[in-house]
Amino acid sequence: ELFVDSLNFATAETDPDKLLSCRVIGDRLWLMGEGTTEVWYATADADTPFARVQGSIFRLGMLEGSDVVIENSLIMADRNNRVIQFNGSTNSVLSDNSISERIRKFQGKAFVNDLENLISTWSFELDGHLFYVLNLVLDETLVYDVTTKQWVTWFNLDETFLTQHAGILFGGSNDGDVYLVGDAVSGCIWEVDTDYRFDDLAGSDEFSPFFCMVTGGI
Repeated sequence: ELFVDSLNFATAETDPDKLLSCRVIGDRLWLMGEGTTEVWYATADADTPFARVQGSIFRLGMLEGSDVVIENSLIMADRNNRVIQFNGSTNSVLSDNSISERIRKFQGKAFVNDLENLISTWSFELDGHLFYVLNLVLDETLVYDVTTKQWVTWFNLDETFLTQHAGILFGGSNDGDVYLVGDAVSGCIWEVDTDYRFDDLAGSDEFSPFFCMVTGGI
């Protein structure tokens, strides 16, 4: 180009793949693209504020919307339909063949509404357990317990998925920090209440009890 934007100091990175998300872990900036995942650090140089950490490029592209930071690690789903956890310069696969197959089938579906094929992710801590919530939008919700390393499926009553799609840890309330979650179906904002034993149904005076279902197969 004849005019170069001064902010475009590292547009191409290592590969010219589309950048999908960025996360901050400690003093590192993680850049997740369609084909690569890179780690950058702050240089304190005004002209080149960030530089790529040598030897820290992963040939793993991300499924958009699947990334979340839990403590000092990054968890995301990659283009091979695997859920991967990055800890510094190492990574490990969290998903088994069953989870990968579910993600693959979701990716292969044709949706009338473009919003229905978007993946959304959030995380929270409950009773000493850290959870990674992977919403395959209106298909199903896969939840990974980072503490026990187990996968489960969560859903609301009469649904095949969890309608609560995006959550944050919100501080400053009278009761301390709380998790607030946005509902993709009703538009409501929920609070995760660890003392409440019933699930509030949006737009009604009805409440449904929580229940746990154990399934298995060959």
